[in-house]
Amino acid sequence: PQTPDALLNQLVETTVAYLSIPYLWAGEKPSTGMDCSGFVMYVFRQHGVHLPHFAAYQCAMGMPVGPADIQTGDIVGFGSPVHHVGIYIGDGLFAHAPRTGDVIRISRLADRADLTAIRRFPIQERIGPPALD
Repeated sequence: PQTPDALLNQLVETTVAYLSIPYLWAGEKPSTGMDCSGFVMYVFRQHGVHLPHFAAYQCAMGMPVGPADIQTGDIVGFGSPVHHVGIYIGDGLFAHAPRTGDVIRISRLADRADLTAIRRFPIQERIGPPALD
């Protein structure tokens, strides 16, 4: 999905650069694999936002957003307490690292009944291409 905002489009470009990277519990870099919070942390670090490697903490930071106001680039959190996170890329889609044995993929937000947090962060322009470690 594309937005009229070049910075958000760049965040989506960064996000989708890691599609098909294997899930690895506690992983936080493309060369070895990433879990959900490691993936979110890795993407947002490239845009000037430093997040902890823990889904619940990521969803306790930033600006809370209501479901009606969700926009491209928001972090989406699932469960209570939050145990899974992803990055909303627009058009009802989010990217995430689902589980062991899977890969970073795009899924439909409507397929999840456990959305409990949406957070927004002020991002910066990424310098250079998406990082590879």
